[in-house]
Amino acid sequence: MNNKIRGQARAVLAIAAAMVATVGIASPANAAPADTTCYLNVDTGGYYCEEAQSFGNAAPSDAQMSASSIYTYAKLFEDSQYRGDALYITGYLAEGCSGGYSKSGNLPGDWNDRVSSFYSYLGCRVKLYQHSGLTGSTYGPYTYSSWVGSSFNDQASSYVLMD
Repeated sequence: MNNKIRGQARAVLAIAAAMVATVGIASPANAAPADTTCYLNVDTGGYYCEEAQSFGNAAPSDAQMSASSIYTYAKLFEDSQYRGDALYITGYLAEGCSGGYSKSGNLPGDWNDRVSSFYSYLGCRVKLYQHSGLTGSTYGPYTYSSWVGSSFNDQASSYVLMD
């Protein structure tokens, strides 16, 4: 390769490097891991998780979840302040928890001892239990909590949704 072409190649690489630094584009090796969104249907027991995509294929929004025939009752988060991986607790009752509705269960295995914050929808309140089978210490019932506190952080194993 002659010197003129090498010089042009270096100039192009320098411009590209400057653009990456200016725009803040991260290389895949340095990229932060994608958040995971999980869905638990309290009526069927169905459970699945998916990685959030970085190019517009993100998990459904709260409005989309409630606009279908599946309704969101609560959203639990791995971190405080409603951040990190999320677990949507869903079902088929459009009225949510109004009228005395109550639903309970154990958190899926990969969500055991992970909850740090949550909020609820459709008149539901969330009560968390330290152990499976609704046993042990409790937290709630609350409609939302930006942090479950140091004494309950990452300890929930089961839950009740109630009005």
